[in-house]
Amino acid sequence: MRDIFIGSINFRKLVQFDTIGHVNSGSNKGSYVKFIDDTAKSRGIYMVKFPIKNGSNGYNTWLESVNDIEDYIKENQWVI
Repeated sequence: MRDIFIGSINFRKLVQFDTIGHVNSGSNKGSYVKFIDDTAKSRGIYMVKFPIKNGSNGYNTWLESVNDIEDYIKENQWVI
């Protein structure tokens, strides 16, 4: 997967894959999210959202690229 730069910031390096993060503000505030890089298999990224930190009762969204992660985070005004 190629690096994505937003200004001088490498967004690809900001995304922590396979780590559960807490949505501190924006849509779904208080929930948890995990990004799974599945580009080798599905050529995309799974974003899994959970209501509680242990990762149960979550649901996933398939994103095509790191650009889609950025767009999703901006659209939902997340701070993770």
